[in-house]
Amino acid sequence: MKDRMRPLDDFPIEKGSSRERSGSNTHYTAYVASPLTVADEDELEQLFEVVRKVCQEKNIEPYFPNEVTGPDSQPEIHENEVYKIDRTKVNQSDLMVLLASSPSFGAGQEIEIARNALIPITIAYKGGSRISRMVKGVPVEYKDLLEYADLADFENKLSATFDYYNLRIDSIRDLRRSIKSTVIGKQIRKARERKEMSMGTLAEKVGLTADEINLLESGSTFEINPSFMLLMTLSEALDCDVADIISPSYSESLKDSLSDKLISVIENILPNIQEVVKARSKEGKVSDKDVKKILSRIVIDQLESEE
Repeated sequence: MKDRMRPLDDFPIEKGSSRERSGSNTHYTAYVASPLTVADEDELEQLFEVVRKVCQEKNIEPYFPNEVTGPDSQPEIHENEVYKIDRTKVNQSDLMVLLASSPSFGAGQEIEIARNALIPITIAYKGGSRISRMVKGVPVEYKDLLEYADLADFENKLSATFDYYNLRIDSIRDLRRSIKSTVIGKQIRKARERKEMSMGTLAEKVGLTADEINLLESGSTFEINPSFMLLMTLSEALDCDVADIISPSYSESLKDSLSDKLISVIENILPNIQEVVKARSKEGKVSDKDVKKILSRIVIDQLESEE
């Protein structure tokens, strides 16, 4: 663990941070991922009990998806709902514990969701177990490959890991508090309605379900955590810039800063720019939309160079 983690002194407690405000009794949440099928179910349950014990000692609330959305405990929940519930829980968590001694398709997906949300991950496995190198290689700085010999060893190492993660959890929490979590959904809805496009039509264009589009527009960014590729695809389908979706205030301020003179210059050079672009195109086909994007980039570069 030591060779993968930075000393706690690297994370000074900043004035006004959540850790300073709440002290050492900060309440955290941990997503506990595990396989559905194991050779020794009693051993898995014993691991769960250790996690519960350590979480209670550290004032951490554990979430066990097998108890909430598992096929045995909750068989009536539709698979689409299971995905949405567990994805939301991962994104809302402060840290993840993956019990990885046995393979699991679901846990592999959960660890990728946690990586995209910058959530610290502990991958726990019994010595001698064969663990997927792709799982062990997940590219996050705050990752602990926790190899244990027995339950007592697991308990001691998990407790030390939670102590280490405290300050990292606080830094993520403070960062999230500074972000308006609903702005992306609102902007997607505005852009879609401006195009007079239904959720179903937008979903078809980008390869999602209408239900997922609805969730994107109405949910918190932290619950959905859309990828940059998805945001780029949405912006193309909605005929807008990614900045219009993720930072509308910047887009508006940029538009307001354009003087009448600069707008006039752009209008005058538009035909010439279009001819140049078409001449350089191998197929000779460049849309007005592409030309406008080129002009927008030129204008932005010019404005930034004058700051």
